[in-house]
Amino acid sequence: MLVVAKQNNIVLLATARLFFPVYKLMPPYVAVSGRNATWRLPKAAIIPNFHLPMRSFEVKNRTSTEDIKSLRLITAIKTPYLPDGRFDLEAYDALVNMQIENGAEGVIVGGTTGEGQLMSWDEHIMLIGHTVNCFGGSIKVIGNTGSNSTREAVHATEQGFAVGMHAALHINPYYGKTSMEGLVSHFGSVLPMGPTIIYNVPSRTGQDIQPRVIHTLAQSANLAGVKECVGNDRVAQYTDKGIVVWSGNDDQCHDSRMVGLICKMRLGSFAAKLDVKIPKFTQLRPYLS
Repeated sequence: MLVVAKQNNIVLLATARLFFPVYKLMPPYVAVSGRNATWRLPKAAIIPNFHLPMRSFEVKNRTSTEDIKSLRLITAIKTPYLPDGRFDLEAYDALVNMQIENGAEGVIVGGTTGEGQLMSWDEHIMLIGHTVNCFGGSIKVIGNTGSNSTREAVHATEQGFAVGMHAALHINPYYGKTSMEGLVSHFGSVLPMGPTIIYNVPSRTGQDIQPRVIHTLAQSANLAGVKECVGNDRVAQYTDKGIVVWSGNDDQCHDSRMVGLICKMRLGSFAAKLDVKIPKFTQLRPYLS
């Protein structure tokens, strides 16, 4: 019951006794009743497999995880822009055609090299869809749909697969430095959607994905492999366990063949380097296991 009094034009509220209605809530939440209150921390913000309203079981045009694992040369492609800030799709198409002509087997769209962090999600998904529509029959399209927000990563990955991308690239949540258990939960929320490559680049995220996280996630049939930037000693731990790894460092691609790695190629920053770099990396392909 509330007692209301007015003094000097100020409304005063006095609490004689408050009664809170008890509602039936789903765990882990507990309702408050009178002075007795208990609270339990929610175990997870996202319930696995509960967030997939866009899942489709149509598989005739889907790419299997094994198909992604077989890729040897993947380009993280640049995104050309027009002076007004829109995508230069004509120049972009020329870059993708260059990859196909020189033997690249896949492209990462909207990754770090493609400056995906500067795109809106609408732009991001549009570019993935454009790449699939124009080149999906000639090269595998891997969309960077990762985010430091699990909710955004889930939504973007749903949309990416809906527009036809063959696999998703996911980075660990940056800046927040999630716990190892949090990383398993984050990646576990997107793995059910389709073939997934996990990207470990501590120099950019501020956090290293520990091997125990990858070994846990490797139980999922949708884990295609890891794009690893820590070094060949780390990735050797994965290849010994049968986990597919792409080298994320251009300068280590040659030596990586000594430890059974797959080579990922990243475009140079300047167009003058493109014609030189792609054929050189293509020459490594026969030596990659």
